[in-house]
Amino acid sequence: DVTLAQMERVFLDAVVVSDGDLRTLAAERAKAVREYILQTGKAEAERMFLVEAQTTGLNGKGNRVLLQLK
Repeated sequence: DVTLAQMERVFLDAVVVSDGDLRTLAAERAKAVREYILQTGKAEAERMFLVEAQTTGLNGKGNRVLLQLK
């Protein structure tokens, strides 16, 4: 009998997530957050912009999301 943990391990081993996939995910999330903020009417579109994600300086000890407001 196969356990849930064994099935999960097989699935996780089969899924490959590239750095490009993660960059795409980050960009799509940023767009969604920008759109949400714009829909609230609390910020003007010309005052909001998206920048390229920076990957330098991260130590790889976990996931981190950086939100920068200026």
